[in-house]
Amino acid sequence: MSKRKHTEESCIESLKKKNDIRIFSFKKVLVILENKIFSEKTLSLISNPHKHFDLGNKSLGKIDFLISKCSYKLFHYDNFNSKDFKSFIQSF
Repeated sequence: MSKRKHTEESCIESLKKKNDIRIFSFKKVLVILENKIFSEKTLSLISNPHKHFDLGNKSLGKIDFLISKCSYKLFHYDNFNSKDFKSFIQSF
C-alpha cells in the first residue's frame, strides 16, 4: 500500500464538495454534522435528518491530515442552517 501525500489545498478542494462538512480555511476550522441529534418530541436520540452521510474513509483521512498536520480545529454541530450555527462561526 502506498502512502498518499496530501496538501492542504487539495484536501480542502475535495472536502468542499461534501454536504456534511463546512470548512472555514481562513479561521482553520472544520465543522461536521452530528450523526444523531436529541429529539425534544420523543426525548431520545434520533438520526440527524440534515445529514447526507457522504464522508467516507478517504474524506476522514483528509480531515485527519488537516487536523494533525495543518492545525485545523474540528467541531461537531447538528444543523448548518440554524441561527445558532451562524453565531457559533462568528464567535471565532
